[in-house]
Amino acid sequence: MKCGDCSSRNRPYLRNASEDILVQRLKDVMNNLATLTQDGKIGLLPIGPEGIYWMTLFTHLLEEYESRRASPPLLSDMPFPKPTAPRPARSALALKENKLPSTGQALVKLGKLAHMQALYEAGQIRIAPALSYSDPSLNYAMNDDEMRFDRTMPGSEVTITFLDKQTGEPKNVKPIGDVTDTTTLETNFYVYCMTHRLSHRLFDDFEADACVIFREPKAFIEKLVGAMRETLPGWIGWNQEVQYIDPYLHPNKSVDLVFSKHFRFWYQQEYRFSWIPEKCGREHLEPVILELGSLEQISELCCL
Repeated sequence: MKCGDCSSRNRPYLRNASEDILVQRLKDVMNNLATLTQDGKIGLLPIGPEGIYWMTLFTHLLEEYESRRASPPLLSDMPFPKPTAPRPARSALALKENKLPSTGQALVKLGKLAHMQALYEAGQIRIAPALSYSDPSLNYAMNDDEMRFDRTMPGSEVTITFLDKQTGEPKNVKPIGDVTDTTTLETNFYVYCMTHRLSHRLFDDFEADACVIFREPKAFIEKLVGAMRETLPGWIGWNQEVQYIDPYLHPNKSVDLVFSKHFRFWYQQEYRFSWIPEKCGREHLEPVILELGSLEQISELCCL
């Protein structure tokens, strides 16, 4: 992760942000900085490229509040992981620290025990439509609009060109505030979400009490992709790690909504399978239930 030339003093990109946006951004940054340790305490990312990145964004927010002569919200209002100390984290007994797979070395599915047993013993998988994740009843970690992404650009960095009605000549104007660029996807699609970096906090965030770990994920990927190819012939399927986009500090290129998410979800480190229909449309899609057969030979079931 790189912050690039994003100094809030050289480029005050939050100058025009509303108070509500600042508060939400602070929550998003702190949510990614915070971790749940094995002994059930709230911790912070270690000093390293990732920890420094999020601490840099946190500093930008503090500088913006200082420039406004305002105080940021109390840390008690932040969406931190749920501490269990003096008891260890719920997952500590089932997943000892040396068993947590490192980034990219495994794929993990978290969920309720009954569902994870069905996945492990019979390969039963529920593939959900992307629109289902916009359900407001879902919690902070799961609720997301998979079909839309808003990016914000300071007005000072944007030039709007229009044709003069009288002369027909192009004219350039500078906006007086921030400009929002909205990317939307008009095609509903199927998505199956896993993580490639398991952490103790994810069990609470996803209301899970079990997980299935695929330490050599290639075999699982082949089974899942093959089954969906037979179930949805003609659909375009792909799988890869999700890219996380900062709505303010983003690359100036198009957004791939199928494999991109808001940066507030970065800590989840999602690995995603997606299937897009040949015919575009936001029509209602029913979940797809697959039966891959027993996965006991290529995975392990961990119960809290």
